[in-house]
Amino acid sequence: MSWLKWSTWIIALTSCLTTATGMAATIRVPEDHSTILAGMDAAAPGDTVLVGPGTWTAAETRLISLGGLLWNVRSLCFAKSGTALISTNGRDETVLDLQGVGFFSTGVLMANTAEPVLVDGFAFTGRTTVTE
Repeated sequence: MSWLKWSTWIIALTSCLTTATGMAATIRVPEDHSTILAGMDAAAPGDTVLVGPGTWTAAETRLISLGGLLWNVRSLCFAKSGTALISTNGRDETVLDLQGVGFFSTGVLMANTAEPVLVDGFAFTGRTTVTE
């Protein structure tokens, strides 16, 4: 293959890779969105939501289908399929506080997700019992 054909293939491949990797976004909380909920709501599959240090308490109740039934679930984050929720400073500085969130609640809800969800670098507090 001539040099011109090789360079054309390299440019085409580079463009494809740049386009494919450029589609994933990094969403920063609180810089881009003030709450984890808002950051995850803005995310699409492949995106990463980076959460800054602090104690996060903002929760919301949503109607979720689980096991064919509809439930009112309160959560700090309703994770989307194929996303990542990552603390920028680790669990010593980033806490999801469930105090006062309610009985049927969760810190991060991962329901009805076809692709894995990565959650990393958080400490959870405010709930001392687990009900099954």
